[in-house]
Amino acid sequence: MSSSSQHPPAILDSTSSHPPSGPSHPDATSSTAHSSSQPTSDTKPLNAPAKDRLPSPHTSSTSQFASRTLDTQSQPQAQSSTSLASPPDPSDRARTTAYITAAKSLLTSHIPSYPDFPEQGILFYDILPLFYSPQTHTTLLNALNLLITLNFSPENRPDLIVGLEARGFLFGPSLARLLNIGFVPVRKPGKLPGKIETAEYQKEYGVDKFEIQAEGISKGKKVLVVDDVIATGKAQWLIRVTGGSAAACGDLVEKLGGVLLGYIFLLELEFLKGREKLGAPVHSLLTEKDMEEKD
Repeated sequence: MSSSSQHPPAILDSTSSHPPSGPSHPDATSSTAHSSSQPTSDTKPLNAPAKDRLPSPHTSSTSQFASRTLDTQSQPQAQSSTSLASPPDPSDRARTTAYITAAKSLLTSHIPSYPDFPEQGILFYDILPLFYSPQTHTTLLNALNLLITLNFSPENRPDLIVGLEARGFLFGPSLARLLNIGFVPVRKPGKLPGKIETAEYQKEYGVDKFEIQAEGISKGKKVLVVDDVIATGKAQWLIRVTGGSAAACGDLVEKLGGVLLGYIFLLELEFLKGREKLGAPVHSLLTEKDMEEKD
């Protein structure tokens, strides 16, 4: 990872609509190339080969999601994808941990970094290629699902996922569907009708707000907040102050009487100490150390 400083600030992209000019992503096109030969039925037999089924750690509650076809042979990193085709029983902690480790390797290989973008001194992580193919998208969801299973006991599982605008919307609803629970969005001011609750958070320059619809969370519901990156602290203004915005999201959950179980992040930039702003457990799938190791 090239950089102009020991710990360069980093941001994740939510605006670019074009594939990066760096590493290519053949999985995005190979998925299309094989689409004509893919089965269209959502009712695959239980004894179908593993490559023809998209398994879920909770097949009893997500059978429709789990039965969708995934052609792993058309994807890069075939050796890794074979081990990722069948998520383990979450009760087998050793295999679950091994699955998450393998998933990290695949996911980091699909997150390119761009030094000095969009400003000098910024190291930019682009998460959008994770969604170019069903393989990486599904691996991300399964890994997050298993991360939740490892860290929350059966009697303390979430009833709802709450996602922050906008990148929490990329995988928050799909993760909630995989868990067979609801999803509630938190949005910027003026975008939600009806009765709303509001919370403020401090940005590098000034104060901003988040809003949530009051009927989205009923009293006593257990809630996990999800977002793409936790990165805050004394950094350039281009760093999104996710520690502060995630804390505001937690405040909204508690204002509505929900029980805040914790926070789930795709990537944590640990050197910025964003988790210190959050008053609930933080669990991150990737850290900047994982990104450095893949380079």
